[in-house]
Amino acid sequence: MSVLFGSVSYYRNDKTPTFESDPHGFLLDPRLAGRSQGQAQVLEFISSGGATVIDPDGRARSGRSRS
Repeated sequence: MSVLFGSVSYYRNDKTPTFESDPHGFLLDPRLAGRSQGQAQVLEFISSGGATVIDPDGRARSGRSRS
């Protein structure tokens, strides 16, 4: 489990301007705040062939490579 913990990202809808909305489509729904950071994380992960997991808001170590 500790191996996966470093790769988990949390989307806190309660901390966004759109907190009253349903957050389940946050990566694609243009009405929801925070989707650009999630999209950046998915793009980097897919572009690197799954080798790189970034922290899109920069609070943790970014650019972690998975071994």
